[in-house]
Amino acid sequence: MNTRQLPCVSVCVGPEIVAFFRSVRTSTVFVGAGGIRMDLGLGEDDPLEYEVKKAMVESADKTVALIDSSKWKSPAVRFVIPMADLPAVLTDKNADRGQLDRLRVGGIHIVSV
Repeated sequence: MNTRQLPCVSVCVGPEIVAFFRSVRTSTVFVGAGGIRMDLGLGEDDPLEYEVKKAMVESADKTVALIDSSKWKSPAVRFVIPMADLPAVLTDKNADRGQLDRLRVGGIHIVSV
């Protein structure tokens, strides 16, 4: 089996995990991000995590982003989904208000907890 758990995070990656998500269909998926760019979307630096998240997004009718405030200023090299394709973002109260306002103007529902 080529599946493995990445150190320091609770995520399984590998071709079997990607194949699983490609074999199912779901209404909603909740996806975290390694970073975010308003112009490019939810990002992920780790190539194995990127492949899993991309398969998750492609298996769902809609994707909800889970983004804590530390990710709003983190760059990424691979982008999973454009911001405009997200119906909602869940974040914490320390997230940048200017960026949240830009998302609201774009029609994205923001939930701050």
